[in-house]
Amino acid sequence: LDSTLVILSTGGKLILLDPGEKMCPFQTASWRHSDAAGLGQSAQGVSFSTTPEQLFKDNVTSRVGNVYLDAQGEVTGHINIVMTGQRALHWRQRALEEDDAELKKEFDRGELERIVPEGVEAHVDHFLSMSDPYSNLMAVVNLTGSLGTATTKRLILPGFFFETSSHVPFVNEEKRLEPVDMHYGERVSDDVTYHLPDGVTTEGLPQDANIGWPAHALLVTKSVARPGQIEIGQTLSYAFTFLKPDEYQDLRGFYQKVAAADQEQLVLTTSPSAQTGPVGVAH
Repeated sequence: LDSTLVILSTGGKLILLDPGEKMCPFQTASWRHSDAAGLGQSAQGVSFSTTPEQLFKDNVTSRVGNVYLDAQGEVTGHINIVMTGQRALHWRQRALEEDDAELKKEFDRGELERIVPEGVEAHVDHFLSMSDPYSNLMAVVNLTGSLGTATTKRLILPGFFFETSSHVPFVNEEKRLEPVDMHYGERVSDDVTYHLPDGVTTEGLPQDANIGWPAHALLVTKSVARPGQIEIGQTLSYAFTFLKPDEYQDLRGFYQKVAAADQEQLVLTTSPSAQTGPVGVAH
C-alpha cells in the first residue's frame, strides 16, 4: 500500500489515473499498479478493490527495418522501433535519470543486443518524442555487421531478423511450481525488408504461420518476395498477465511452437558475378 491512485467517475465510466507516475499519460497506469489490490476510499466508505489488468492492445512495440545485403552476407541498414504503453513509459522514466549518451548505451544493451542476430551490431542514433508522453516514442537505430552463412552458391540467413539469437522463454523448463507473471500483455510487430544485391535471388522463404493459443496468445508470420527485395513480417501478441502453475503446459506448448517458427531460414542463391563483384580495369 505504498502508492495512491485516483479513480475518476465521468459519464458513467470509471477511469483509473496514476498521478504519481512520471511521464504516465492520462488513463494509463504503470503495470506495477495494474491488477493490484488496495484500499478504496469513496463517498460510500472504505472497501477493498482491485485495479484493472493491462490491455495488450495498449502496449505495442513496432519494429520496422530496412537491411541492405551483399552476396557475402555483410549488412548495413536501419530500424525504427516505435513504442506505446509500458515500454515507452519505462524508457521515458529512464531518460529522467540518465543523460542522452548514457541512455543510448543503456538502450543498446537493454533492448538492441538481445534482439538483433549474431554478428550484427545495432546502435541507437536518436530518439523522437522522448519528452512527450502523448506521442509514440521512436528509437532510430543503425545496423552494421554480417548475417548468416555464405557458401559458394548460397547465402543462408535467419528467417526472422529479430530475437532469433535470444532464448525463447519457457521452452527448456519442463515443470513450473510458481505462477507465471508476464508483468503486462503486449503486442510486438516486426516488418523487415531485405534489399538484395544484383545476382542474388530467392530460393526459400520462411513458411507463413498462424499459431494460436485461444484467448491467450497468437503468432502470425508472413513472407513476400519481390524483385530485388524480400519482406518478412511477424506479430506476437499475448493477452494474459498471470498464469497458474497448472496452466504452464499450455504456455510451454505455445512457446515451443514459437521457438520452432523462429528456426525458419531464408535461403538466397548467389550467381558467380554476385560473389566476385565487378572486375576493375587498370589503365
